[in-house]
Amino acid sequence: IKEYQPHILINLAWRGVAGKDRNELHQIQDNLPLTLQSVELAKSVGCSQWIGIGSQAEYGNPNRQVDEQFPTYPTTLYGKAKLAACWAALGLCQAYDIQGSWIRLFDPYGPGDDSYWLIPYLIREIASGNSPKLTKCEQLWDYLYVEDAAKAILSVAYTQATGIFNLGSGVAIPLKEVVETLKNFVNPTIQPEYGAVPYRPDQVMHLQADITRIKTLTGWDHKITIEQGLLETVKGILK
Repeated sequence: IKEYQPHILINLAWRGVAGKDRNELHQIQDNLPLTLQSVELAKSVGCSQWIGIGSQAEYGNPNRQVDEQFPTYPTTLYGKAKLAACWAALGLCQAYDIQGSWIRLFDPYGPGDDSYWLIPYLIREIASGNSPKLTKCEQLWDYLYVEDAAKAILSVAYTQATGIFNLGSGVAIPLKEVVETLKNFVNPTIQPEYGAVPYRPDQVMHLQADITRIKTLTGWDHKITIEQGLLETVKGILK
């Protein structure tokens, strides 16, 4: 890798992001060492900057818009492992005199999403003529299209902005609007079964990032509306 003389290492590696894995021991046992090894790798090849990808799960269940100063009370091992990795990796970057950045993703989506996430599930169920079984979908949710998310990460790299950043659209919309938009794109005759699935005891009802910091320090802002992003996702998944 030295022959390429990289300047920046962006670490997106993480084991176990699906809901069923959120409280598995490997969240800490595997992911914390892996994250620190990526900083070691950055140091060994002469990188001047390291960027790691965190999660809104580090905040726990705030049920409100949050900025980077909001207290972190993760409720899952996934969130706790992300938070531990954040501070350990940024501390190691400081020790190695590497510029360190940690980007807390809220809810990215797009055509390449795994089938167990809500949006791909909805698209496939509706396209198959099935009525998806859902909660009441009263949640307010911050979705960010994958292309905008990628550009945001690159903006942190190009501007060499350091520290912790929230990354979302900054806008929370009712989840029911997402469902209805997808239904109208795929098969308007389908009637989703709202309320067929109960809310979890720890259900987050309001997920929203304050993205003032990343916008101010990098000049980035999201460009793709939720309607545009959902349409591209439908096209990609059904293709």
